[in-house]
Parts: sequence; structure tokens; C-alpha cells
Amino acid sequence: MRQFAKIYSLCLILLILFGVSACNDDLGVGTGTVKEGVPTTISLKFSTNSQTVQSRVEQPGETEYNVSSVYLFAFNSNGDKTGGQAFNSQNGLTGSYGNNSFEGTLENFNVLSGSNQTLYALVNYDNANFTLSKSLDEINRIKDLKDLTVKIADERITLNRYSFFMLGKEEGVTVSERGEVTADGGNVTLQMKRLDAKITFEIKTKIDGAISGTVKFIPKSFLVKQLPLSARVAEAKENSSDIIYKSMTEDMKVTNFDKVGETESSFTFYMFENSVAPPDKGADGGSGKWIDAAESATYKAESMYALREKEEKKTLESGGDAAHPGMTEQNTGNYVYAPEHATSVEITGELSYERENNKSKVTEYVNVSARYTIHLGETGTASNCNDEEYVNNYMVKRNTHYTYTITLTGINSYQAEVESDQEKRPGMEGDVIIAGDQVKAIDSHYARTRIKFTRSALKEGLSWIVQTPFDKGMKLYTSDENSIKDYKWILFAVNKEFGLDKNGTNSPNNSNMVKFPGYDAYDGGASTLTTQTNASNDEGNGTADANGTKWINRMSSDAYYYQYKDYLSDDACLRDVNQLINHLKAQAEKENPVSTIFESDENGEEVVYVTAFVDEYMYNYDPRKEEYQAPVAGITDSERLLLWKEVVNGSERMMHICVKGAQYSPDGDTSWSNSVVTFRQTPIYSMYDASKVNSAWGTESILETGPLAATTSRTPSYTLTMNNGRKNTLAFFVRQSGRNNYVTNGTNWTTVLSRDAAEVEGGEHELNENYRNTWYACMTRNRDLNGNNVIDPGEVRWCLASIDELTDLWIGENALPQTAKLYKGDGTYMEHMASSSGAKDKPWIIWAEEGASRGQYNDGSYNKSNYTYRCIRYLGISLDNVDATPTDYVQVTSATPEVPSYGISYRIDVSRLSNAAKRDLQDSGHELPVHYERGTDYLNMPYTAFEVLVTPHGQGTVSRYWNGSNDITGFKDMINSGGVSKLCPEGYRIPNQRELLLMLTSLSSIGWQGSYWSSTKFSYSNEEIFGFRPGFATSDSNLILVNPYGGWDNVSGRVRCVRDVK
Repeated sequence: MRQFAKIYSLCLILLILFGVSACNDDLGVGTGTVKEGVPTTISLKFSTNSQTVQSRVEQPGETEYNVSSVYLFAFNSNGDKTGGQAFNSQNGLTGSYGNNSFEGTLENFNVLSGSNQTLYALVNYDNANFTLSKSLDEINRIKDLKDLTVKIADERITLNRYSFFMLGKEEGVTVSERGEVTADGGNVTLQMKRLDAKITFEIKTKIDGAISGTVKFIPKSFLVKQLPLSARVAEAKENSSDIIYKSMTEDMKVTNFDKVGETESSFTFYMFENSVAPPDKGADGGSGKWIDAAESATYKAESMYALREKEEKKTLESGGDAAHPGMTEQNTGNYVYAPEHATSVEITGELSYERENNKSKVTEYVNVSARYTIHLGETGTASNCNDEEYVNNYMVKRNTHYTYTITLTGINSYQAEVESDQEKRPGMEGDVIIAGDQVKAIDSHYARTRIKFTRSALKEGLSWIVQTPFDKGMKLYTSDENSIKDYKWILFAVNKEFGLDKNGTNSPNNSNMVKFPGYDAYDGGASTLTTQTNASNDEGNGTADANGTKWINRMSSDAYYYQYKDYLSDDACLRDVNQLINHLKAQAEKENPVSTIFESDENGEEVVYVTAFVDEYMYNYDPRKEEYQAPVAGITDSERLLLWKEVVNGSERMMHICVKGAQYSPDGDTSWSNSVVTFRQTPIYSMYDASKVNSAWGTESILETGPLAATTSRTPSYTLTMNNGRKNTLAFFVRQSGRNNYVTNGTNWTTVLSRDAAEVEGGEHELNENYRNTWYACMTRNRDLNGNNVIDPGEVRWCLASIDELTDLWIGENALPQTAKLYKGDGTYMEHMASSSGAKDKPWIIWAEEGASRGQYNDGSYNKSNYTYRCIRYLGISLDNVDATPTDYVQVTSATPEVPSYGISYRIDVSRLSNAAKRDLQDSGHELPVHYERGTDYLNMPYTAFEVLVTPHGQGTVSRYWNGSNDITGFKDMINSGGVSKLCPEGYRIPNQRELLLMLTSLSSIGWQGSYWSSTKFSYSNEEIFGFRPGFATSDSNLILVNPYGGWDNVSGRVRCVRDVK
């Protein structure tokens, strides 16, 4: 991996041209001297010019260069204040943004004349998101200003900026009695500097030996540590001791990236300057340690630069960890060389590619769950990686754009750390898997897939590895001991033992995979609360049962396979991974008689085919302190109901079945394994803040079936809801038996789901032809838990999202990774998503490419034959109650408007929403800057709470088209982005698109006849398939994308005003 920083100047120039004096005193004119202390009034022209190219996902120029307020100071040569005055749009500040510059005028600045004065200009000083250590009116001397600090309000951790705090300074200024101002004989130019730095990471791949077209790096998250939340207003050489630092925690990690491509990704954030001092040469301890050539040689690092990320280690007391071979120490989280307050960025992602094995010439699949740590600083380019002055620089300067380019070059550094104990690249950790073609990417719901093992590999011995939120370790094939607790979330069935051969020609249900037989087919496996000492002896099928009864003899008569008992082997059952490997090894070694479970594959090699049943990524028991419990019954225990909080939005759950086993680096943070089969299960993702609620809901990520028809001929048993997807989905499988009581209508699993397709792994062919539509699609995510082939209400755990739930997914989208977003496109195609609300032949639809514009099937000119859809899972509630829904993340209460005449108002509180989905900075009483509906543009998010005025006011009462008509100014000319609203009362503004959606869905009772505007622009306006579609508005109960030159979608709307509320 190589990384370097390019530095771009972002100087914002405030050009101050002093005009005609307001005073006619002739004293001193033409004498070459200036009379001190004469009051005078001056007017100032200024401009701010952009030197950077903006992209849609970064803050646009309107934000980076916006000036909403200025506080101007003048100090004489003794440091005493000669002038201090505030300016804003109501008091002497005029100007506008255009062509990457802000030009304006400050009128009537009162200042005393004098020579050798110093001017300071504080820009956007009064934004509500900043807090100053002292009132500016209390500053009387230049020393007061130099001691002044600014911090993020409430010391909130934020990587965004709604407005930028800037400072301009000019020394040696002469102000004459007539208001003439010069410096060095010319006009005065103030160069304004933001106190922030702009940090961009660009991630690229360049992997030698990779097969062309196979390289992918999918970024997962990033977080920032030692983030300065305060800064000196006046620039200082080094940080003072009162600078505030905080670090993002795992639950604060950012999952949204500006750009996500297969080989290139990027993200940008903003932070206050960090003038951290470099380590002293020879120093060791909290202030860091100087890196030189001798240090690099000691650790055999690939460069001096690489040591910046080296962590301190501590030796394990036991001397090693049996579950992690090779691990003898742990990282402490402290760095050997980097200073304590040096800012660092941690990035996670999945690197994968294919390569040809040099010896066997067989194609191998390489997968790395990678973690990268990078300390920021002015480190120069790649050519400076062994230059001490650059390597020991951790400073992040104000008003500077740093671009860090990380090039991923492969897995050699991982291999060196594991195999030779050489940590050549500290800060680069991960789990490396070298596998054949059996890498199974499984979504968060129930799933099944087919795998195979060769007889030769089984004879040699296979080990297995597990990584879950509750456990991490390895069971070696050479050991009888097993201390791993959480491995029973995948169960296996040997195909031939269930009467199947590889082509499905000799089976009762003619399938390549076994139908799930019910959890009764699993004997529960060995006890896990204590270390198993005879783990290699357990083959399942009753070997762990007190009576030793095989499943075929204890099978219930209502089980699906009961009718096929004659086709089943006595060994037929479900096994966990430990039992499976033991059983298959015994069968592989069986000679007389030879085992019948093996057959020849397409290469003529002896193999055994196995169906793997992966549980949903949920837990109905805590494997750390409880024995295994099958997920048959719904959870009712309050403690177990909360286990979702420990796994949702977490890391992938993984299982590897390996040749010999994995090897770990000494610190245990890097592993290397050669896998025969790998299972990678994506977690459930939710936009909730889990710390604020006990129940929520989450979403899957992968659309296995592809788009489907959105209508069905079957009639639901009751009226469908707008907000309860589970109840809507069950309407086709249950009937009401008394009030609030629902029982199965007897539909069989095999009626809906096919078991006859050649390769059934959740694709559309898993649905029988007459059920191949969105209404039934989520049944492929569920399972016949008790094996009786009847769809029972408690077995329907994954459901088709309702229209309100789809809308919520859009509102909370920035808390979800790229893979879980409703629309993953680039504006070149449309994607309409069907919900479970509406009618069987006319469901409500989301226009995903527009964010969450919504309407009913056939609404509008677009009608696609196939629709995408989304399956969701309710969390933290008992599924016994069909009418139950999780806690709503929206709380609506009556509010008191600032002025009583404003009428009725409501407060919408979304504090239960994930922080990543909320705007973390306030609007400060102004309109939001120019922004768009999607990407990392955080402006189209709700603040934690906002107030809604039901009745439009002032110019907001006028119904206006986008372009205007009949002498009524168009909406586009009334937005006034970043400034005081032209359409709302003072302190209020136009809602953004997500706020308008929240109002539409949460305040339906206030009436939505006609249209109301949003301030949000459309990202893909002017793209070929859309044409000119500038923004969003409501149309009665729908949200639409406006077409100023269209028909029904060219609306004339008013404004319901909002404001952020602390």
C-alpha cells in the first residue's frame, strides 16, 4: 500500500476597496502623515474567489465560500481596538455567490484613523454551530483576539460543515482621517482562511498477478480519531493545551462514500486545523517518538513512513491462544511513534480478486476483510517516505485541502506478517482468504446453498474457523478440543442421505438441494459452555442425544419428509459444522463397505454434495452464556429480545472450512487461511439508533430474484396497511380467527416455493411460476422452521416493506451502506420499487431513482412490467402479535411557535434515528445552502427535531410555479439558498426533501390538498432519461419530481415553513 498527500491552496480572498470617505476633514491630506484617533466611516467591497473544482458529493461552492456574517476588528500599533463592528444581511452586508466566488460590500464601518493598524475579519462567527470562548463585544485588545477559541457547539463530533468559520488578517494598515486605507502603498486585500482543513481520501487498486476485470474493493466504513473540536481563531504555530479532542466510536462510523467503484473509491470530510507538534528526537512516551532509519531497520518496516501506524503490543499472559495459532500478543490501541493527539483515519473494506496459482495453475479467489489506519499530516509524496522531516509531521493546517491517495497492491504485506512475523506495514490489517470457487455471499435472512467436498481433502483433514460478534476462533483437525461457542448458525444436510444425487434424478422432490427438514432433525450438538474435549467424535444424528435416537426414528408424522422415509438413509439429519466434518471424514475413510455418499463431479473427482442452511443473522439466545436453542418459537424473553442490538449494523458473520487451518499474526489482527468453503453473511442494516429504542426494524441488502411483477390474482384476507409490512405479507397466508387472532390458512411452503430448479439459491426460480411476483418474493427469505410444510404465522419473519417503511428507508438511507440503499444507480436508469401497501393489482410504488417520490401502480407515464422490492425484518418485538409494529423513530408533538400569530405548529422529533441519518448542524435560522437529494450531501437530512408551521406565511402563501407565471415570481427565484428566507417568517425556512416526506407521512391529518415545495434539487436533472427536473414538491398525498414544462407534474405550490429545534 502506498499513500501520499497532495496539498491544494483554498485561499478565500476578501478584497477590500475603500470608497469615498464620509468625512470632509482636510487635516493631514498630502502631508505624508496621518492624524491618530479621528473617527471615520468607511465602506468596504469584498469578493471571495474559488480555486477548486467541486463535485456534487462535496460541499458546493455556495457552502464553502458563503458569507452570512462578518465581524470586523481594527487594532492600533499598541494593540488597542480602534474599531469593532458586526455585519449581516440586515446590517451593512450585501453580496451574492456566483461562479465560485462571493462578492459583496460592507457598508459604514466605524473606525479610528491611524497608521500601522491591524485588521481582523471573522466570517460566519455567529453561526449557531460554533461557540466562541468570549463575546466579541468584550474584545478590546489584540491579545484578547489571539486568545480567542472557537469550538463546535455542544462539542459534537461532526465531519460536516453547514457554514465555515473564516479569519482574515492584514497588518501595517493605514487609515486616514478621510477614510483612505492603504497597506504598502496599495489597496488592502484580506486573504480569508477557513479554520478547517478539507480531507479527501482516494482509494485505488493496482494488483500484479490479478486476472483482468476481477479486482474489486468495496469500502465499508471509515471513522476519525483524535478529531479536534476546537481551534484558536488566530493562527498559532502549535496547538494550545485547551484544544478539545474526541474520537469517533464504532457506532459512529461513516458508511457513505462520495464515490464507490469497483476499483476506485473516495470520501471527503472537514476538520479544524490540528497543529500538533512533532515528537522530540529521542522522546518516548505520550508525545510520540521520532522515527529515523535505525527505527525502521529495527522493525524491518517497508519504509520509515510505515512506522507512523505502529501500535504498542502486550504479551498474552498465557503465552498464546489455541484458537488463534501464531498469536502471542495484542495491540494496546496506543501508538509507538505518533503523538497522542495526532488525527488518524481508519478505513474498512472488502478487497477481492482472482489469480492463477503459480504451481497448480488453478484459479484462486482472494478475499481480504481489510482495515487500514492512516495518520494525517503533511507527509509529502511517495518519494518522501524515508525523509525524517516529512515522516514525523502530523500537522493538519487550516484552509488546506489534503488528498491522500491509497493504492492497494495486494496481499504480500499480510503474508509477511503472518508467515515471518514481520509487520512490514503497520496499520494494514485484515483477514485473508485464499479459496476455490466456493465463496458463498449470503444475505442477512435465512438462506440455503449447495457445496461440495472432495474425498481426498476430507481424508487429509479439514479445520474450520468462525468469526461472529460473539466469537472468533478455529477448530483444528488435529485437535480433539473445541472452545468455540457460536458455530451452530449453519446446519448441513448430506444430499445423498436425503435421497438426492447431484443432478436431482433420484430423489422424492427432484431437487439439487435438500428442503429444510425442520430443526427437529438436529440433535443440538455438543455442549458449548465448557471446552469440548472429544469434539472429533461427534458425528451428529443422535450421537449427542441421551438416548442415541436417530432422526429418522424420531421424526414427527407431520414432517414433510415423513412421507419419504423410505428414500432416506439412516444417517439423514442436520449437522453443525463440527459434526459434518467428523461425519464426512469417517465416510471418506470408510473402505468396507465403501460409503455411498460420494459421486463423481464434472472433473471425475470423488465428491460429496451437501446442502447448507444458513440461519438469519439474528439470535434467539446468547451463545456466550447459553446452550444452543433452535429458532423455532418466537422470542418472548425481554433480555433475548434485545440481542438484535449486538448484531444489527455490525460486521459480517463468517465461517471458513479450511485445509489445515488459518495462521494468525503475532498480534492476532491479521489472519491467513486457505479455504475449501467460505460463508460470508451480511448483517441486518437498520437506520435506528439502537441506544434509543428497544424495538426497531432492519433491511436486507441483496435482491436475489431480480425485478418481479408487482401484481397478483390472489386476494389478501384483510385490508392492507400503509405502515405494517409484516401484517400485509401475512394477509396471503393467514385468516382472522376472532379479534386480533390470526391462524394459518393452510398454504404449503412447497406450493409457493419450488424445490425443483437446477440451482436454487434464492433466485426467482425458487418461487413457483404462479407465485413469481413481489407479493410472495419475501417468502424465499423465510423458512419452514418446524418442517411440517405449512406456512405458520410465526415462520414469516421477513416481510415485504410497506410504502411508509420504504419511505423510511430513504429518510434513513445515510445510515445504510451502499449495498443496502434503495437505488444504487448513477442516473442512467430508472428503478421503481413495489411495496406491500395498496391493493393486490395496484400497490403503492416508490420511484427510487428520485429518492422516495411515491404514488400508486400506473400513476404517471412510467409503468414497468417488473419492479424491485425490499424485504425487512422486525426487531425486538414478539412475532406472536401480527398487529405489532416496532417503535416508530418519529415522535410528533404539538409545538409553540415563536410568534403566536403563526398559528398551529408541530414538532417532529427524529432523535431515535441513527446519527448518520441526521443533519448534525443547525440551520441557524437561514435557508439551507444549495443541496441535492442524495449522496453524502448531509443537507438533505432532518435535524434531530424540527418545528413545522401548518399555515403558510407571507410570500409562502402565494402558490407559484417553478418558473413563475402571471407576474408571480417563480419558486426558483425565491429560494435564496444560504440566506434569510424570502418565503418564511424570520428564523424559518423551506423544508428539504426528507423533511417534507416526514411531514407528509407523520402529519397526514393537517391536509395536503394542492402542492407544497421542498428546497432540495434533483441530482440527475438534465440527464437524458429525465430531462429538466429541478426539484421536489407534494401533489396531494404524493411526493413528486417536478417538471416545469410538463403537465400534471408542473405544479404550483406554497410553502410550509420549518426550523431546527434544539
